[in-house]
Amino acid sequence: MSSLLADRFDNAEWSTPVNLGPMVNSSAVDANAFLSPNEHELLFVSSRTGGFGLQDIWVTHRQCLSCDWEAAVHLGPPINTDAAEVSPTLSDDGKLLFFSSGRTGGLGGGDIYVSQRLSTDGDLWSDPVNLGPDVNSAGVEQGAYYVKLIGEENASLFFNRLGPTGTQDVYQVHVSNDGMPLGPAVLVPELSDPAGPEQKVAVRTDGQPSLSRDGRTLIFTSIRDGGLGLQDLWMSTRSPAGQ
Repeated sequence: MSSLLADRFDNAEWSTPVNLGPMVNSSAVDANAFLSPNEHELLFVSSRTGGFGLQDIWVTHRQCLSCDWEAAVHLGPPINTDAAEVSPTLSDDGKLLFFSSGRTGGLGGGDIYVSQRLSTDGDLWSDPVNLGPDVNSAGVEQGAYYVKLIGEENASLFFNRLGPTGTQDVYQVHVSNDGMPLGPAVLVPELSDPAGPEQKVAVRTDGQPSLSRDGRTLIFTSIRDGGLGLQDLWMSTRSPAGQ
């Protein structure tokens, strides 16, 4: 069994995981959770009844950090469609929602979109905008994670898409204040397995990246040599330039 290790807190250990219960979870698949920066909002993906399609994005709120989570709510249109909507991530101020969707009108089997929050205290969102060919391709883009790194002028999206070896790799793109790319996404080679597919797995993959605010620690999923199972959690760290 694999485990996450804390390397930034003296003598710290992760507590035993606690199920969030029936207000959040269902008998269907509930996954792809994203906790908002203020920790009062939890976005996730579910295939439960009451949705529009294969998988939809739902949200649950709590009024304080020690409060219970409220009943999960379907985000509805225009976020969800009869296609699959997955991998939600919010900007630091909670005003931008990025997610992947297989809806019609995209460039491939699954593209990354951005939507702007229309109310300061609700879940009303603008019509999603496709991030275009600087991010999306004829393949599938998903697993986006928004982060504003300390010392960088612009925020970034880390996400996974088909890389040069024909497998899923980690990419990064800088985005503007309205969530649009400021140039073509670039491969992050340190986090992407250079090997091609092997017989023991259908395809190698690196994705679902989650980056700390100081830019020093990144956790992602991968199917690569050295793992304990089919798909494991991996961690990569780095030091600031000059150290």
